Amino acid sequence: MIKRFHQHNFTVMRKFFYLTFVIVSMYITACAKDENPAGTSSTNDDAVTNSFIINGGGYSNVECRGASEDDAGFAFVSDDDNSVTISVYGTIGGVSTTRFSITFVLERSGTGTFALGGENANSYSLTLLDGGSGKPAAIYVPASGSITITQFDAVGGRLRATFSGEAQNAGGEGTISITNGKLNCKVVEEVK
Repeated sequence: MIKRFHQHNFTVMRKFFYLTFVIVSMYITACAKDENPAGTSSTNDDAVTNSFIINGGGYSNVECRGASEDDAGFAFVSDDDNSVTISVYGTIGGVSTTRFSITFVLERSGTGTFALGGENANSYSLTLLDGGSGKPAAIYVPASGSITITQFDAVGGRLRATFSGEAQNAGGEGTISITNGKLNCKVVEEVK
C-alpha cells in the first residue's frame, strides 16, 4: 500500500515537473505581449479570468494576471490515474517582460476543495521570471493553502476555481502569500 502511494506520488510529481518545464520553456520563448498596459485596468471579470495577488519575496500586493485568451491557461485529466493538471501563465504587475507560470497537480478530477502543501498529494509550482532576462527569479511550492474547483466540465468546457495560500521558495529562503486566486480555463485533452 505504501509502495503504491509512493509510486503514485512519483508519477504525479514527474508529470508536474515535466509540465512546469514545458510551460516555462514556452513562456520564455514566447513573444512579449503586454496584457495590461501601464495606467489601464480592467473591471470586467471575464476579461481577467486567471489572476492572483502576491505579497512577500519583494512583492507588495502585486497582481499576477493571465491573458484572457484560452491559450494562456488550460486544464486536463490524466488518462492514467484521473489526476488533474491546471496550468496558467501571464504577467506580473502588468509588465510584459515580468512573467509567471503556475501549474497545479491534483490527485483527482471533479469539483470540491483540495488542500495544498504538507503531505497532501495535491501541489503546485509557481515560477516568477525576472524581467527580460528569461531566468527564473524564484520557484515556489505550497507550504499551505487550498484550491476550490466550482466548475469542471468535459473536454471543450471550462474549469473555474479559486485558490489561496502560503508558498515556500524552493531554494529554501522566503515565503510569499497568494490571495484572491481565480482560475477560468479551457478543459483540453491530455498533453502527451
